[in-house]
Order: sequence, then C-alpha cells, then structure tokens
Amino acid sequence: MFSAKDKLNTGFTRRHTREPLAEGAPKTPGSAICPPPWGRVKIGFAGLSAGAGATTLAFAAAEYLAALSGKPSVSMLEIDMRPGAPAGRPYDKIGIDRRFAGRDFIPFYRLAAEGKPLGGASNIDGGINWVLRVPGEPGPVPSPVTLHRLLNNIAGDIIVCDISAQSILASAGPAGGHFPAASHFPAGAHFPEGSHFPAGDHFSAASHFPAASHFPAGGGQAPETAASAALLALLADLDHVVCIFDPLPSRLLAAVSAAEACRAAAASGVPVTYVFNKLNDGVNLREATRFTGIKDFLAFPAAQPGSVYAAEYACRSLAAEPEIKAALTTLFGR
Repeated sequence: MFSAKDKLNTGFTRRHTREPLAEGAPKTPGSAICPPPWGRVKIGFAGLSAGAGATTLAFAAAEYLAALSGKPSVSMLEIDMRPGAPAGRPYDKIGIDRRFAGRDFIPFYRLAAEGKPLGGASNIDGGINWVLRVPGEPGPVPSPVTLHRLLNNIAGDIIVCDISAQSILASAGPAGGHFPAASHFPAGAHFPEGSHFPAGDHFSAASHFPAASHFPAGGGQAPETAASAALLALLADLDHVVCIFDPLPSRLLAAVSAAEACRAAAASGVPVTYVFNKLNDGVNLREATRFTGIKDFLAFPAAQPGSVYAAEYACRSLAAEPEIKAALTTLFGR
C-alpha cells in the first residue's frame, strides 16, 4: 500500500468511502483486501509521453499486488484510444498469445463497446485478469464511455490501469468527435494558488529547453480542450494516479498537456504521485524538475536493457528485477 512515509503518499484509500486498506486483512466480503464493488481500488499508471515506461511499471505493479498477503484479485486494464490495435501493444509485450495458447482470450474492449456484461468475464493468468486490446481486432476508436465502462465494471478488488495519456489527447477529432464537453471537469478542478507550472527562463543558456517554458503559466485553470476534459474525467475516476515522466527533454516537452491534466486531477482531490522514470547518468534531474515545477516526486532508475529484453522474450513482466522491485516497494510501501 502507499506508505505515509513517502512525501506524496497519504494512505492507499478508496476515495468514495475514505476507508484505508488494512495490510494483511483477511479476504472476506467487505474487507479492505476484498472490498465490495463500490469500494474497489483503482490505480492508474499514466505515461505522460510515449515511452515513459507506464506499461512496464503497471504490469510489474499488477504482479506485485497480486502476490500480496490475502491474495487480492487484480485486473490489469489497458486504457488506450489509438485507432485500431496494431502489433507491438501491451498484448504482445506480455506475450498473451503464448500465455493463452489453447485458451480463449476474451475481447473486453469489444464487449464494452457492444454494451455487453463485463463482470462475469475474465482472462486469468498468473493470478491477474488481463483486460487488453487485441491486435487486429476490428471496431471503432474506443470512446470515453467504453473506457469508463471497462474501468468500473470489470471484476477485481484492485484495478491497475496502464493509461496512454497521449492517445487520449491525440484522439480528439473535430467538433462532435469522441469527447464530451469540457463540462466534465469536476467542480473546482483548478490548480491551487501558485501551483501552476512555472514560466520564464529557469535554465542556463546551454539548456535544451526553450527560454519560455512550454508548461502553461496562466492562472492555473484546468485544461479546456475536449481531449483534456476526457483525460481529466478519466483520472478523476481513479483512487490514485501515478503520473510518469520520461526525463528525456523532448519527451518532457511532449508531456506538457498530459501533465496539466494530472495537475488538475490533483487539485480536484485525486491523490497523485509523480515519478521521474528511467533515471541514468545522463539525466539532469535538477533541470527536469525545474522545467516541470514538480518538487515532490519519486525517482526510479532505468531498467537494464538486458533485463527488458530477457523479460519480453520470456513473456513476463519486470516485477522480479531488482531495480523494478525496489521501485515498487518504494511506491507501495511494505
């Protein structure tokens, strides 16, 4: 569970009941580890740019949580709005074809889009219910309604979400497209006074970043585009959001809009943890944090390339790798 000793972690809490999870509680109906449907815990790992590492951390977190005492039921939900489902997605990353050889893999996205019941279906492997988009599966771009149906109706005590924030932001079509009006922002979804991203030249002349920060400065208003509204509405439906930055400068620049939505979600009451992922000797963390204006965060080291390749060839997550295991222990606390 999230530990109070971490600066950003204020207790792993079900937001609708404010009842904290009790470590080691027995798995009985209504207990913290096996909550009723209205008390399930929904954790989002939001990659704020492409390649931030959200999928890797979400998959490892699902395995980590599934192994907790009390054996909570865990569902791993991919949240992605890119059109189509090409190869190379999370489905292939974790080797679903190999894991489910000789078994059917239920296409949850299609069921949700067709309005069919979801609660009684499951794709269980390794103690986890895998709810992923299937490569090559026909159908329209998933709508926000489909995503919320999946998030709130699939089985599981703990729902771990791999959120492609950029896919949601990029899927806004012309007027009348996929997204609801900006009125879906929760009431009061504004940044606290002085909490907006800083502007101005915080960096040296040799800085990779532009003199004027691309992170909006303004009055701290929540994003107003339909796409940002859809992302914020999704984040607001979670119990905790882990917002993941790749500190590569070009990817920090690409993360601006998604980071603003995370800021707005935090201001509306959603517990948010910021993570700078993939740290290595070449990262100037001081410059990265100045650019984003984020002072409280967790820093995770880059996984060793050999470990990443070995895990995917073996169709497994990186949960057992020392650097990933240490990061998850820091994140969830033991």
